[in-house]
Amino acid sequence: MGLERYLVSVGHSVSTADSVKAAVNCMKGGEFDLLLVDLQLRDGTGWDLLESLATRNPVRAIAMSGWGNDSDLAKSETSGFMRHLVKPITPEQLSEAILQVMNHPQEPSKQVRTKKRAKARSNSKRKL
Repeated sequence: MGLERYLVSVGHSVSTADSVKAAVNCMKGGEFDLLLVDLQLRDGTGWDLLESLATRNPVRAIAMSGWGNDSDLAKSETSGFMRHLVKPITPEQLSEAILQVMNHPQEPSKQVRTKKRAKARSNSKRKL
């Protein structure tokens, strides 16, 4: 059973996008409680997507990928993902991750906020 079909079968409403551009456009059309993001997209990575969304409202997001070494996990965390699941993912693992993330306060990670502040400081220095 595909991921979308599984999520619908357990009661979730689902919208899909297969690229960073399509996901950004989809996000413009409404609010989402949670993003499940494959890290390998047609026109970039899930990390690119989440970093581009960090300038908007905070989002809850789970990374899903075959990439699972320590640097991948760290990159997911600094990009703002609340969890990083390594494929193959069982329905039980996915359900547990969704429950955990949905019960977490909705705010970007400290790393993303720190990154934005540093960028704002460097921009203000250029203006001087």
